[in-house]
Amino acid sequence: MATKVLEILIVNIVLSGDNALVIGVTTLRLPVARRRKAVMIGAAISIILRIWLTLFAGRLLTLPYLQVVGGILLCYIAWTLIRPKENHEDIAEGKQRQPQTLAGAITAIVLADVMMSVDNVVALAGIAAGNEVVLVFGLIVSIALIMFASTLIADLISRSRIFMYIGALIIVWVAGGMIASDPLAAHVPHLLLPIVTMVTIGFLYGIRFVFRASE
Repeated sequence: MATKVLEILIVNIVLSGDNALVIGVTTLRLPVARRRKAVMIGAAISIILRIWLTLFAGRLLTLPYLQVVGGILLCYIAWTLIRPKENHEDIAEGKQRQPQTLAGAITAIVLADVMMSVDNVVALAGIAAGNEVVLVFGLIVSIALIMFASTLIADLISRSRIFMYIGALIIVWVAGGMIASDPLAAHVPHLLLPIVTMVTIGFLYGIRFVFRASE
């Protein structure tokens, strides 16, 4: 049993490394003091949904548009990261003109984590082999570690613009991978993935430039 729990722990952390980045970004515009609260509540909800997802993993992967919707959601998160809504000093201090609500941050955390974990749960279901106790314990520990890492990432991103751009780049790349892995995109050549990713990045940067020019 201990071996199975360790396997679930390692596999979930490895496969969900990019989740920590996205979750960190979703809490970036919250006041610093409320980030941890949002992450804790979001983690609790995510654990429940991850367990449910794992039980129905086989069916979820065949649903059309699910990965596409998740990819679009990540692109939106990347755009909110780089848009010049507030100056960098305000973001670093957790201040902004229109503060993000706690409920909004929790919703974003849960949506991002669930959408990005659809393919991960297949591996976890296989390791658990029907043992719900092993599955639940492994998910609780691994998701807790991922959420803790997300708060560190949010603090890091808030300190420098370069980390914001790097974070947005990684998120868009992950979004492209999700869209390409959707059943409806199975016939699309894999070569298009980096092309679509770069076009999306250029589009986001163009939007940012327009916002800057209008100020």
